[in-house]
Amino acid sequence: MLASSVNHGPHVLPVPTHRSLLLLVGDVVERLTALQAAIGNAGFEIKLVNSLDDLQRACREKIDVIVLDVCPSKIRSMLKLIRKSTGREETPVLVESTRINNNRSLAGVLPAYRAMPCSQTEMLLLLRQHQKTNNQRQARRGML
Repeated sequence: MLASSVNHGPHVLPVPTHRSLLLLVGDVVERLTALQAAIGNAGFEIKLVNSLDDLQRACREKIDVIVLDVCPSKIRSMLKLIRKSTGREETPVLVESTRINNNRSLAGVLPAYRAMPCSQTEMLLLLRQHQKTNNQRQARRGML
């Protein structure tokens, strides 16, 4: 007699993992490309934007995280556009800090728009943590 290998209980099937959309916003193509390469295969779908008009269009999409790497004179207008866009009030915004570290004109701007300045190393850690949390959330949503 053959033993049945069929389990008669409910089967939980994992839901396909959602790849978070990471919006990289930069004003220097080489820096943007280098940042994209540094992020590499961290599980993100990456979209590159290099102008205020492109950013405005991109803010209409479902974005999970935004990274800004722009000159100090563009940060305020970009953050304002992001936060005024529908559904972007709580989207995490990371600002690459090497270009803004000693710029006093930005005092208070990043906190006012709930943006976090960070080095590239810190940024990569935060992005990996975001993706890990997202993957864990997806894994808990199994299908019967």
